[in-house]
Parts: sequence; structure tokens; C-alpha cells
Amino acid sequence: MSLLILHEIALAGLLFGLLVAHFLGLFDPGMMVSGLMVVFTSAYIGFLWRESVYDERDEYIRAKVDRILYIFTLLLLTVVIVYKAFAHVNYISEIIIISLLSFGKIIMSYFIKRNH
Repeated sequence: MSLLILHEIALAGLLFGLLVAHFLGLFDPGMMVSGLMVVFTSAYIGFLWRESVYDERDEYIRAKVDRILYIFTLLLLTVVIVYKAFAHVNYISEIIIISLLSFGKIIMSYFIKRNH
């Protein structure tokens, strides 16, 4: 395994651990955990941005992973909306996130197809 992949795995594990700790309330100051989540998420995005594609197989795998993660994110947000609807809690932020995610995908797909 390359060092870049190990860094990605380590950062993903740290992010997951911080999310679980934040959810369970293990750290009293929530701002500290939120700040660490922003720092680690930024580093993780940096690693993903630097990732390079070496051949058609890598490009195919990356496209499949992106598609699966997009579908998983939509399903997860849909489950959260349904749960909040049954709990009679405001869920407008999740609807805004799904809208931004969908419109962002449409717009980026248009510009990528147009430029290639």
C-alpha cells in the first residue's frame, strides 16, 4: 500500500472516531471536536484532490466509487429526512443539502462533458 492510501485510511478512521465521539458526547466541549473534524476533513479532501489516475482501470474504479458514494449519501439523507418527519422535527437543512448535492452533480457533469 502506498503512503498516500495509508494517510487516507488513517484520516478516515480519525474522522469516524470524532463523529462517534461527538455523537456519544464523549468530549464535553463540542467546539473542540467540531474544530478537529473541520481540520481532518480538510486534510482528507486535500489527499483526495491530489489522487491521480494512472490508467483506464483506475478511472473506472474511481467513477464507480464516486457513483456509489453519491447514492449512499442520498440514501442516508433520505433516511434522516424520513426519521425527522416521523419525529416531527424540522428537516429543511437536509432538503437543502440534497438539493445542493443534486444540482452540484448536474452542473459539474455539464461542465466536465462540455470541456472534454
